[in-house]
Amino acid sequence: MPPRRAGSKTAPLGSQEGVPVVQAAVSITRAGDGLSDALKLAPEALHYGDRVFFILEGEVTSVTFVPVSPSANALERKHKIV
Repeated sequence: MPPRRAGSKTAPLGSQEGVPVVQAAVSITRAGDGLSDALKLAPEALHYGDRVFFILEGEVTSVTFVPVSPSANALERKHKIV
């Protein structure tokens, strides 16, 4: 895999066993419905149309590659986070 460029926001996905990886996904486990309860937010009023960001910390416990579609010669890289 080529090195990540300084200042780039994302790393290239590369390929897996010669098949291009064109998408990435994240699955956050053990969060259940409690994920929204667990988020600690600054006491700030949000308004319709506001754009906000949430940063979560977790550990990558699994990386798998699945076909994007049955007919595509491309994969999605799936990350499992706990």
